[in-house]
Amino acid sequence: MQIKTGMDKEFYQKIKELETGKYIPYQKVILRRERSCITEKPKAALSHAEAIRIKKLYSLLKRKAKPKITLNPADVVPGNFRLRNGRVYLVDVESVKPNFNGSGLAKFFLGWGKNPKRQKAFKSGYRSIASMSFINKAYKDLLYLNFSVTALHFKAQVIRDYTGDLELIHKLIKKYI
Repeated sequence: MQIKTGMDKEFYQKIKELETGKYIPYQKVILRRERSCITEKPKAALSHAEAIRIKKLYSLLKRKAKPKITLNPADVVPGNFRLRNGRVYLVDVESVKPNFNGSGLAKFFLGWGKNPKRQKAFKSGYRSIASMSFINKAYKDLLYLNFSVTALHFKAQVIRDYTGDLELIHKLIKKYI
């Protein structure tokens, strides 16, 4: 039996909002909508059937991956780090919150770390301070699903193209369900 965490509740709430189109905007969404002068009401991004499959996949991947919950930076982008005296420092400490161990890896590998040379350097740096042995295929796919749903949830509310996120989610569903 899986224990439901706050993260699970947050994930299922996002799925519900993506299915119904009734979003509860958070600060980042409100700011983006104001800055971009968005007045259009966000729409549902998922069908009922898609929502059911995503929840089923999330549950399956959690059982397979058995993820640990740790404090992780939620916004792993180059601008949130500084290099000084040969060391890398996280400067966006407000983004640190409980999440799956290694959750920031998904944003890196799906975003600015697609280049094999960058991936190799990243893995080398990561392994120099911590083991990556916890990452197997199911674990990586759980991180990708969680990240893609979060990205889809944000993009749907700020009226941005989210087809890439939906494609990855559908690819993961096809792989497991």
